[in-house]
Amino acid sequence: MTLEEAFALGEANCNRRDILLLLEEATGWTQTQLRMNMTLDSSRSSRSQHPIPTEATQKFLHMLEQRQRHVPVQYILKQWEFMGLPMYCSGVLIPRPDTEVLVEQAVSFLQNFSTDLEMRPVQVLDICTGSGCIAIALAHFCRYIRNMQVTAVDIDSHALSVAQKNAIFNNVAVAFLCSDLLAEVNGQFDCITANPPYIPTRDIDDLAEEVRLHEPLLALDGGVDGLDFYRRIIPACKGHLRANGAVFLEIGVGQAEAVANMFCEQEFSDVEVITDLLGRARVVRAFAR
Repeated sequence: MTLEEAFALGEANCNRRDILLLLEEATGWTQTQLRMNMTLDSSRSSRSQHPIPTEATQKFLHMLEQRQRHVPVQYILKQWEFMGLPMYCSGVLIPRPDTEVLVEQAVSFLQNFSTDLEMRPVQVLDICTGSGCIAIALAHFCRYIRNMQVTAVDIDSHALSVAQKNAIFNNVAVAFLCSDLLAEVNGQFDCITANPPYIPTRDIDDLAEEVRLHEPLLALDGGVDGLDFYRRIIPACKGHLRANGAVFLEIGVGQAEAVANMFCEQEFSDVEVITDLLGRARVVRAFAR
């Protein structure tokens, strides 16, 4: 098989980005090399098109067959980048750029907050950690904060095993705990983060097949209106948040007002809805009184 034949075969069911990613994984060639070879091949006769080695061809065809069954390319490759950090993501919610807004806000808070502390550790808690991407990114980007300790919890033991693997892979220290939200959590924290399930149950069937058929329902379904986990997390945070500490929760479409109101009802202060670069409400932040 040649590169041109591989592209022609893949384009029936994949976009160009996915084809390049699958070919990169199958052949070991960089995307720059792949593009250069395709450019060169276009000026040659069909007899001289760039051949793909047999073993790489078989690997590509196997991955392409998975992609045609709507398996997410992230699961096929078994890892994905989040904020420039590599994350294994087999069988857990795939890290998404939307969540980077939450991490950026929490990092900014922690970097400023830590300067006001004495010698005690800065305590960070990530709820519904999944792949561990939030906790690991916080540990990585705040690694210069003295004595910062990050704890990550999830109810799913498989997710915790993936998150532990990611922490080792990224050389950061994160403590992991199996817990139904904060049920098994002890102590108080300066920063609490969460990207909980927030898709209304009625909307699950309308999700893309890649999400609906392959990503874990446990990490997607937020109950009838998508707000079930916020109703549990926000009151529980009150007993685990130190004075002047902050909570950062990722939210779904149309949920900003309801989540902000929940914080106000629990007497948090300085509640703020934070938008992404496209102006979409993405995170609700609140402080302890």
